[in-house]
Amino acid sequence: TVSTDWPDECFINHSFTPTGLWHLGFIFASANLDAGCEITVDYRHLLGPGQVEDFEDAESGRQIIGFTWKESLRASSQALLGLIG
Repeated sequence: TVSTDWPDECFINHSFTPTGLWHLGFIFASANLDAGCEITVDYRHLLGPGQVEDFEDAESGRQIIGFTWKESLRASSQALLGLIG
């Protein structure tokens, strides 16, 4: 499991098109991943509501702003349902 208290040894990067799906503290692969593939998650699920990350998304340059609990739960639940069909 992953908590919002990130230890120094945690190396999961952010992406708006992540390879991992963060849902209720667990990370699920969003597709079959090749060995050595970087696992990324959308940090908006991990920030406090409206909290702005200190850096921007590397690909788009957009700000990373935390979801509300309701937004996070809705988005991650829908994505997980899409994965399990």
